[in-house]
Amino acid sequence: MKKMFLSLTLLFTMVFSFASSAFAYSETWPADYLQGTVYLEGNYTNTGSTTDILYLQLYQVTPRGDQLVSTNTVTLGAGQSAVKKVLIGSNLLFGQYRLVLSGSNFWSVAAGYTY
Repeated sequence: MKKMFLSLTLLFTMVFSFASSAFAYSETWPADYLQGTVYLEGNYTNTGSTTDILYLQLYQVTPRGDQLVSTNTVTLGAGQSAVKKVLIGSNLLFGQYRLVLSGSNFWSVAAGYTY
């Protein structure tokens, strides 16, 4: 019985130690036609309990698969919100692009593309 209790305790410890990485924020926007210099403008909120970095990665959609063309970041403290205009691409050739947002905490992003 004691051995089973220790095994369960170890199992729960392992599960909860990986829980923070299992609940990472990730959002992939549908492909859209973009060109030139493009920003993502809007409201960014870090709803987590620690300071976090939100990564914005722009991929060009090609027949050979998505190709990373630019990366930028937004850093906010726990529970902070900010209105920002973040550069996500410059000198983009006309084509289809997909945006991927990711962070360790939970984020709320209400934004859109601007030029």
